[in-house]
Amino acid sequence: EEYGEHKCYVILFEGQKIWVDKESLFIIRNDYNGQSTEFKVEIGTVNQSDVELPDLTEYNEIKN
Repeated sequence: EEYGEHKCYVILFEGQKIWVDKESLFIIRNDYNGQSTEFKVEIGTVNQSDVELPDLTEYNEIKN
């Protein structure tokens, strides 16, 4: 089933309907107890501030 720009698998589970993106396998939307929740997942958006670089001050460089 298509949901917006996503082609999805639709899973029916214990009265809940879940849309899972076929390509990324992320949950896009779920309906439970008459309420609908939409999810937005962004991939490939890592910034330099998200990466913690290791402390290399205790290491020595070996030259061949």
